[in-house]
Amino acid sequence: MPLERARIGDEPHPPALEDQSDVDAMTCERALAHLADALKQASGARIERHATAFGQISVAKLQEPHHLAFAIDRKWP
Repeated sequence: MPLERARIGDEPHPPALEDQSDVDAMTCERALAHLADALKQASGARIERHATAFGQISVAKLQEPHHLAFAIDRKWP
């Protein structure tokens, strides 16, 4: 979904973005590992991580047959 379509709560406008700072690859990987750990703890199931051309997709199992996926750009954050 394009960011300009994102909304938080009942706000009529998309959230304001702050300038991004450069983050090294190790810090990004550690943040993604923390995300995977938190998702695993919340879902009670292993988290799938799939490499893609744009970055990666992390998938958490919800209640069968539902899953929640996060598409994460390699330029993140």
